Amino acid sequence: MRQVFQKSYLSKELCVEEVPAPVLEGTGVLVRNAASLISPGTERATVAFARKGLLAKVRSQPERVQLLLRKMKQIGVVETVQLARRKLENPIPMGYSTAGVVLEASPHMPSIRAGDRVACAGAKYANHAEMVYIPKNLCVPLPDALSFEEGAFVAPGAIALHGVRLAEIGLGENILVIGLGLIGQLAAQLVSAQGATAIGIDLDEHRLNLAKELGMPHTFHRHDAGLQAKISELTGGRGVDAVLVAAATPSHDPVYLAGELCRERGKVVIVGDVGMQVPRSVYYHKELSVIVSRSYGPGRYDTDYELMGRDYPAGYVRWAERDNMAAFLKLAADGKIRLKPLIEKRFPVEDAVQAYDLLANPELHPQPLGMILTYPQPAEAAKAPHKLELARQASPLSERIGLSVIGAGNFLTGTLLPLLKAQSAFGLRGMISHSGLSAKNAGVQGGFAFCATDINEALIDSLTHIVLIATRHDSHADLLCRALAAGKHVFVEKPLATNREELTRVINATQQASGCQVMVGFNRRFAPLSLTLKKHLDANASARPLTIHYRVLAGHIPEDSWVHQHGGRIVGEVCHFIDWCQFITGEQPVEVGAQAIGKGANQDIAIQLRFSNGSVAHIEYLMRIDPATAATLGKERITVISSGLLAEMDDFKVLKVTQGGKTAIIKPSGPSNAWKGHAGEIQAFITALQSGKPAISFSELALTTETTFAILDALRTRTLVRIAEPE
Repeated sequence: MRQVFQKSYLSKELCVEEVPAPVLEGTGVLVRNAASLISPGTERATVAFARKGLLAKVRSQPERVQLLLRKMKQIGVVETVQLARRKLENPIPMGYSTAGVVLEASPHMPSIRAGDRVACAGAKYANHAEMVYIPKNLCVPLPDALSFEEGAFVAPGAIALHGVRLAEIGLGENILVIGLGLIGQLAAQLVSAQGATAIGIDLDEHRLNLAKELGMPHTFHRHDAGLQAKISELTGGRGVDAVLVAAATPSHDPVYLAGELCRERGKVVIVGDVGMQVPRSVYYHKELSVIVSRSYGPGRYDTDYELMGRDYPAGYVRWAERDNMAAFLKLAADGKIRLKPLIEKRFPVEDAVQAYDLLANPELHPQPLGMILTYPQPAEAAKAPHKLELARQASPLSERIGLSVIGAGNFLTGTLLPLLKAQSAFGLRGMISHSGLSAKNAGVQGGFAFCATDINEALIDSLTHIVLIATRHDSHADLLCRALAAGKHVFVEKPLATNREELTRVINATQQASGCQVMVGFNRRFAPLSLTLKKHLDANASARPLTIHYRVLAGHIPEDSWVHQHGGRIVGEVCHFIDWCQFITGEQPVEVGAQAIGKGANQDIAIQLRFSNGSVAHIEYLMRIDPATAATLGKERITVISSGLLAEMDDFKVLKVTQGGKTAIIKPSGPSNAWKGHAGEIQAFITALQSGKPAISFSELALTTETTFAILDALRTRTLVRIAEPE
């Protein structure tokens, strides 16, 4: 299928290319688009940013620059630049408002079925593409009275409607709309539908005339002489009751103007992306309320609502995101909102580049408002293929180990993919991702034979011997079991499982898949300095038991991040440090105690592990530390003490070993991207496949995972917990 995307933030190129079609996921629908709307605000900004020079990009993102400077202190200049560049090199899917026909619907959506006409919203989902996957709460039925082109206005319509709701407009009130772009035109009509008088201000005569055509009785150019006096006369000297700022400009002028024209104790609702320097004097003396409208309404950016399909009780949240989408379309179907006059340009999807050239042309007057992309509609609602062939591989796969990857996130593309490409032992077969665009981008970047959105394409591929799983944590166990059932070796990024039920399934699947190896991405034990330290300890048989102090400056992650779900950061990351301690001691953990300091998801966790030979590890996993302080220190600092030996390791970059009153300072050789053990773990896995002996025994992998569950038990019960070896 064809999809429109900006090649990257470092490229000025906008593309329309073939990518694998999406597959139906949990609680959503698969839609064949008939029309999609190009947003003249959001998408113009994306294209304009991509077309800026590097220095101009930096100047326009001061907050991000500060983040990068802090990151440089933490991980170094070279790695920070590489990290930033990788993010800027990712392709950007365009579009967030579409309409089309449902091809397939999840059983969790009984109100929408295959063949239904729907309107869809949401960046990363309702894209300019022939087919899209849309989660349940980002999709609503399209009324029969509306065309697909009108339905494609659903996202900006919901944005405008939410802004109007926040203004709490009453019958007979005077409402000022500053900025008569697409959102402003829709907001003005919604104001009128609410029984209030809409007054519009803009810099563009074409937009002012269009607003008049759509029924706005009073429109003014921003630089009209006596503007304030005219507004005062219209409102009986009081000023407007509320202002909807729908402009898109870095200037603070719209906010200044809103304060001047609003009555005392009125409301200013910021809907557009404008400068937000609020002049205190006028806002203070009038006691104005300022509200920033967040997109489509309650539910936006809430993962549980948007992706999991969990709705809010209507008694508490009457007008959530999906409700606003449906209400806007009903108003349009009832004739309260006119959309057809807003459609000024139409382009078939293959001509999308021409449309964006118009959008990004600052010399074009008037600038088009509503631009629609249209999509061919086959006689039958056939699905597009989920797999796309990419490249023929140079050397015979019979001489190499065929590897397919599931998941194309930043860690995979930035850390693992360069290492996989460098390994001549691997023949890179399939790159699989739920996003066809991500799958193709990573597939081309890595030199894979094909890319796909359907996981089964890797499982049925006879030339794939290994499946590497680099998806979100909650999917690991299921994908691992499916891969083992298909007779594949598995390399899965941590964690192995997120709960005991999943772990039991994984253990059973491993026992049934004889001859298939399982490896978890516990890279730290393969770091050069870890191996060096292990040699020092093994050379002194009397060095055991050990005392280990492992301090991790993990830092704060937003409370609503998916990282805090499914066992959170203990299951998802602390497993790394448990595995390292298991490796260094050479023994099994048998008992654990844990305490939490702080509240919420970002607590500091103090863990004490006792091992079978009497060794003890203290792991301090610190999430509350502020970024500025953390940036001046290494993330991980380890001290190992035994009789006659003291070792200190700083972020796997420096190891100090003190014995007999002498201290040796050891630094790793080779490239810095190998210091934390990622290259070593891949080489160890290759060796394991060739020798038939696992790089890490499965019993160790399972025990590390069980230990993370025991830590959660210890936190909940506030007692010491015995660690049972999984069976």
